[in-house]
Formats: sequence, C-alpha cells, structure tokens
Amino acid sequence: VYCPLNPYDPVDRLKTLIEDTRACIILTHTATINRFDDHVFPSHVVFVNMDDVTLNTSMNMSILSSIDVSSDDVAYVVHTSG
Repeated sequence: VYCPLNPYDPVDRLKTLIEDTRACIILTHTATINRFDDHVFPSHVVFVNMDDVTLNTSMNMSILSSIDVSSDDVAYVVHTSG
C-alpha cells in the first residue's frame, strides 16, 4: 500500500493513518524523520530514511524487499478525513 503522509499533519492523524493502512514501512527523509518519533507509532513499523538509501550507506536493504506482494494487494490508498 502506498499512502502519502503529510509530515505537517498532527501526530495523532499520522498515527491513525499508519494504523488504518496497517503500514509496515514508512519512507521518510532527513527533513521529516523527526516527525515520526518511534515511541508514538506501532512497534512493527520500520522507518526508512530515503536519504540513506539514495546515498548507499550501510543500511540493511533487505527490509525493502522482505514484504510479500501479490496481485490481490492494494497498490494505492488515498485516506481522507471525510
């Protein structure tokens, strides 16, 4: 599932979106990683700083390919407040 998160949204809304979509991985970057403080979000969620990925640091890349995907999976979610 791809569900865009606005780092300027209140933390409670971000948490609700992550829980509702059952997200496993949250893609962030250096400018927004501090908005996604680990202790507020479910413990199964992995935060991946895309700046680390694009700069080819020693990050464990296997977390990006360890999720099983089938043709029955939803590819995109737009979550509205209404």
